[in-house]
Amino acid sequence: MPVTIDAADTCELLDYVVSSYLRGLGTLASGLGVGPAGGNFGAVQDLANVSSYLQTMAATYLAPVSALSPSVIQIGNTMDAARIMAAQWAPFLTALQNHVNAGGITGVLSLDQFLTYYNVGAGGPWNALLNPNWSPLYIKWSGQTQGPSPCNMYFEVLQGSTYPDALAEFTITGAGAGSLTNGFAIDGTTYAGGFGYVNASGITGSGLVTVTGDSFAYASQTVQTGITWTATVGANGEVALAPGGSNPAGTHDLILSVTGITIAAGLSAGTLYIEAHRPSGRSLLPI
Repeated sequence: MPVTIDAADTCELLDYVVSSYLRGLGTLASGLGVGPAGGNFGAVQDLANVSSYLQTMAATYLAPVSALSPSVIQIGNTMDAARIMAAQWAPFLTALQNHVNAGGITGVLSLDQFLTYYNVGAGGPWNALLNPNWSPLYIKWSGQTQGPSPCNMYFEVLQGSTYPDALAEFTITGAGAGSLTNGFAIDGTTYAGGFGYVNASGITGSGLVTVTGDSFAYASQTVQTGITWTATVGANGEVALAPGGSNPAGTHDLILSVTGITIAAGLSAGTLYIEAHRPSGRSLLPI
């Protein structure tokens, strides 16, 4: 049997591919990059500017507008960062898929199935989770109308400018008391979620924190509601959530959202953010 690439090397390579896409996509803040189809930054914004200017020209003379408009429409059908980067990386992705298909793993007939094997199959758990931006590249490269299997993509939600309340924010107002602010909810029909953590600051005291929310179940690859995790918090910083409470998450279940938080009386001040982290050791993209 031929030697087949392992999960870690596959993830490293595909992280670079996705990083390439993100650099080509650009950002709204910088205004640079190709931009997404129909977007409002980067090269696609300039295409929109050309189209708008042609429309203003129509009031003066029609011949140039008639001559140039078809080309603008043609460019608009193809100017999309995901399409362009997928076309550039297609030979590599096709070669990778052909390679893993030839590896003889039972049930593996595609790159997506190869990743599934290493995430929720015999090669798991969660050894080949990819960045969520893998989805637009995969769709354009594969020609399919839907993205990769949800079990093959993590989704990171950290407290900050993008997600100010993370999955949830809990302000401790007294011994065992506080107020909950709901944050971002990860779509479990598209992504597997992330590894749950409590990010604590301004902590006074110590005690058990119980988090209730939705999980992506490792065993069934379905969204489960009313699932509970716990962590003991006694200092500032991050603490991993673990299955616990009245309806414990499965051993390998990932977190999607938060609907409730309770704390022990030993905690009397501070702020708790519940976060979903990317797999340990993986780079923040773009690299």
